[in-house]
Amino acid sequence: MGHLEEIEPGLDVYADRRHGREYPCEVRKKRGSIDILAVDAKGGLVVIECKRGRGLPTALGQLLGYLGWVGEYLCSSRETVRGALVVGRATPMLMCAVRAVPLAIGVWECTPEGIREVRGW
Repeated sequence: MGHLEEIEPGLDVYADRRHGREYPCEVRKKRGSIDILAVDAKGGLVVIECKRGRGLPTALGQLLGYLGWVGEYLCSSRETVRGALVVGRATPMLMCAVRAVPLAIGVWECTPEGIREVRGW
């Protein structure tokens, strides 16, 4: 995804030896990979989960797991962590699920015309 600025000005890929894309994480020998780990203009971390098709509530569960991992293993006590779902189409059930979570989670739709914010942080 080369359109981080469309999600938020100043957003950039997290720079470390893994370069922020397909960022590996592991908890109790269960491995996963964060689609994009980014950093905002204030130094806060942003976990971005991308789904090509319809955004289903399961995508939110996956994002929440990655947010928890980043908060526990990468963030200092002074850093913030937010989440972003970038989906082909945000389903009504996904939006209900996102509204029920008291965290900073935004939703964007990615279409051939570009990226459109459905729900900001």
